[in-house]
Amino acid sequence: MVLARRGMKYEDVTIENIMAPPALGPALAEGRVDAVVSWEPYNVMAMSRAPDSYEVLRGGGHLSYMMIATVHDPMLQDNPGLIQSFVNGLAAASHYTRQHRAEAVEIFAKWVPGVNLEVARKAIQHISFDPRMSRESLRAFENAQNDLLRRADALHRSRAEGAPRVFLGPAAHRPMTREERIPRPAAHRAGVG
Repeated sequence: MVLARRGMKYEDVTIENIMAPPALGPALAEGRVDAVVSWEPYNVMAMSRAPDSYEVLRGGGHLSYMMIATVHDPMLQDNPGLIQSFVNGLAAASHYTRQHRAEAVEIFAKWVPGVNLEVARKAIQHISFDPRMSRESLRAFENAQNDLLRRADALHRSRAEGAPRVFLGPAAHRPMTREERIPRPAAHRAGVG
């Protein structure tokens, strides 16, 4: 998605999957990768480990950063007041953090040993701490979903052309149609070509 917006193809880059975000900084500093994509505080950490690095792009609706809390239905039904109190507390804590970022770093450091305060102070400036679904978060989520659907459509087309089957188990005996795999409202369905 980001590559296409910059006139590049996925084939123009080699993706190195570095599963532990703290390893991004050393990979960039040692020249094992040319660029990194992550979230805070790992962006600030990577740039501090590689002093000659610079920020190319920040924001723009590419990462769908959302805070999601889940609860089982019985808990919600049996304790709606408790759940509402949790949601209210989360919103209040997020609001306080937005208003008192320096203090929030100090509080965080008391609970999480080994925090690099310099990195935390820089990183917190780039985190929204807003549990509401912003237009940008929804756009990023929609972009990620659309990209995934395009890839699923391409996989479906390649399977129809005789490519090796990727899905195993019962689906290998009767491949699901696109509509069976990905139920979406009719208004959001893209044509398969």
